[in-house]
Amino acid sequence: MTRPRRLGPGLTGLALVCALGLTACTDDGADEQDRDDAAPGRAPAPVALEVAGLDGPVRVGVLVSTGGASGEGSDLASPAHGAVVAERRLGAGGADVELVVADDRGDADAARRAVADLAEAGVVGVVAATSGAHLAPALADAAELDVPVLLPYVEDVAGLPAGAWSTAPSAGAVDAGVDAALRSAGSTSPVVVVGAGARTPTVAGARTVALGPAGTGAAVDAVEEAVAAGADAVVVAAPAAAQGEVVAGVQAVDDLPVVLTPQALRPAFTTALTGAGGAANGDLRTVGPDAADTTTLAADEAGDRAAAYFAALRQAADDPGQQDLLGTGPFAARAGDADLASHDAVVALVRAAEEAGSTAAGDVAAALDGLALDGASGLAGPSLVFDDAEALPDDEVHVLVGTTQDPGVRPAPAEPVVRLAWFAVPRDG
Repeated sequence: MTRPRRLGPGLTGLALVCALGLTACTDDGADEQDRDDAAPGRAPAPVALEVAGLDGPVRVGVLVSTGGASGEGSDLASPAHGAVVAERRLGAGGADVELVVADDRGDADAARRAVADLAEAGVVGVVAATSGAHLAPALADAAELDVPVLLPYVEDVAGLPAGAWSTAPSAGAVDAGVDAALRSAGSTSPVVVVGAGARTPTVAGARTVALGPAGTGAAVDAVEEAVAAGADAVVVAAPAAAQGEVVAGVQAVDDLPVVLTPQALRPAFTTALTGAGGAANGDLRTVGPDAADTTTLAADEAGDRAAAYFAALRQAADDPGQQDLLGTGPFAARAGDADLASHDAVVALVRAAEEAGSTAAGDVAAALDGLALDGASGLAGPSLVFDDAEALPDDEVHVLVGTTQDPGVRPAPAEPVVRLAWFAVPRDG
């Protein structure tokens, strides 16, 4: 298996789960290549992912942002390490997959240079493991170069060029999930706090509070006024760290249900929440796919697929030679944050290359158009259907409830750290 290749420096509640009738299906790690932990009657999902009909290296571009303004993707550089898990699983299946990684530091010009260099490097496509307005010019360039781009963390597809697909929850699915979360909390009069760079979710009849550049204090004061006037829940739409700070402030005002947009699934949310003195074990709800640590607790195919992903993640963390995406340190230091969305985006590009029988980016883009992938394709999370710019089906998006009880599928951190796990609430629950 190849090491990640870097471009130049300038580019550089588990108790609630059990109450819902779910059972753990993770293994003890003794021999994770040959898992036998699937539910009775099913073969376990394989750790190694086989690829047929591709000769030579399959280069997959990964674009990350390790800097930049709030909302420009720097909080995604750690979750993007699921791409490393995908590379290892595909390599274990015999494919010569190579990650070619570029860091745009949240800058539009650097993102454009990165896309040009990734295309020059011969990638089959790019996983844009970042977000924000700085991406728009680079996406237009990728379309001109006929290089497909997958966006695991961008929900609003308005303005996306041809050849770019979001694998995140759609804006419509997020709005529906926020509404369902509010109804499940019994809220009839919510207040919405919106930060710069975040899409405002559609919440009927809600008062909206802007999170200004001066910090969270004024917004929290406005929430307090709204609560005094009868508001019974708070919706927060903002970058992950800002969400955490707002929630900590709101918790000091009143014990209210809090509904968050999917940015809360990023580790930066929990870090900011606890850093500001907030409680991670409060009444926190968000929206997203059932594709995380808690998914392994389900005695079904989704649980098996997630368990295979985490088996591979633990293998990578145990490998002292496995570097992180940018080759600056051990993967083990990022294993606590690596997510399934970045893994599945890499797998999708490789499966499209397999479908095309080619590693030419234009051929892969054509093969992606209309391609349907699922667990049998090696996805660790939900199915993806590339028949329009929103590849994640809306029915794969759920209300998620946070818990500080760790499912235990990741390596134990070197230092104590609070982690939020999120589990899906049954739609009839």
